[in-house]
Amino acid sequence: MQLFRIKSVTLTVALCFFFYSIVGCGSSNEAPRHLDKYDDLPYRDVMTVSVSKEVSYSAIIASMQQRGYVVTLSDPQTGLINTEINSSRILPEEQKMLQVPKPGPSVGHVLLVILSVILIFGIVLLIAGSSSEKSKDDKSSTTSSAGVVSSEPPRTTSYKYIVTFNTSALTDTSAQIQISAVRLELENGSVKNSGKFESKYLNYSIFDAVYEQLSAPRD
Repeated sequence: MQLFRIKSVTLTVALCFFFYSIVGCGSSNEAPRHLDKYDDLPYRDVMTVSVSKEVSYSAIIASMQQRGYVVTLSDPQTGLINTEINSSRILPEEQKMLQVPKPGPSVGHVLLVILSVILIFGIVLLIAGSSSEKSKDDKSSTTSSAGVVSSEPPRTTSYKYIVTFNTSALTDTSAQIQISAVRLELENGSVKNSGKFESKYLNYSIFDAVYEQLSAPRD
């Protein structure tokens, strides 16, 4: 029974390994195309706008809410705004950061596919030769594992991004906006790890959203 379990687990791992090498690697390199325009720009976390602090403050809140963020702190006096968003996957801006453009499959990718194919065929042959053993193991497994219930809950990974804005007046008709962000990885709702999140793609996309909000016609 133990031998069959080892073979079954190994086959499952090999199948996952195979499909990841073919599908997973390719999909992870798909870029959010709307962020491509920021590729050649330097990192920047400060923007200056030609409007008052109050107007820029309102534009930030409106633009972030349109992007799906929730405002958790708003202090017009100090110009501090905290916003956050929860997601079951990483944001497109982080995906863009992790992207490594490749013209075609690398040598390592090809070897990965070949190795996974060899593993699959080898394990299938082993399992095919132990079908009679599987029948016996199934009977004993049914008897020995009756009443055994797994108590470990399934693990669910999600992400939270907290974006903070500090808005300050430069003059009566101009203001400066500074962005900082934190990324949290959650497992079943509990924080697994966290850290500062510096992404020019996030910053520039927010800058553009604020500029768009400022240029929108007002009633």
